[in-house]
Amino acid sequence: MAEGINDESLLARIRQLEQERDELRKDIEQLCMQQAGPGYLAVATRMHFQRTAGLEQEIESLKNKLAVCTRDSLNLQEELSEAYRIKGQLADLHNAEVSKNMEAEKQVKFFQGCVAAAFAERDHAIIEVMILVAFH
Repeated sequence: MAEGINDESLLARIRQLEQERDELRKDIEQLCMQQAGPGYLAVATRMHFQRTAGLEQEIESLKNKLAVCTRDSLNLQEELSEAYRIKGQLADLHNAEVSKNMEAEKQVKFFQGCVAAAFAERDHAIIEVMILVAFH
């Protein structure tokens, strides 16, 4: 969000400077028309060009800063998109591993049940043999 606010403020400053430049041009033109003296015209024109050049330079500087901010913002958005893509892949891998672990747990429980049943059968068989031996 800070990037957006910075971009907006740079755009607003560019618009403001462009408006000031245009107003200066109009003021200079009016002064030149009113005075109409050849000496004053040269001074006014020189002032106009100096002030306009300064504003133009600041406008270009702000446009360059805005371009850099925009480029940085796009790069960050691409990096963020890539990070989310990787996060999604990791989540998918994690879910697959969790699923495998759950299947392995089911198999372990099944085999534990089989072993318990086998021991129970063995114990039952031992008891039967002991009973048969005891009564014979």
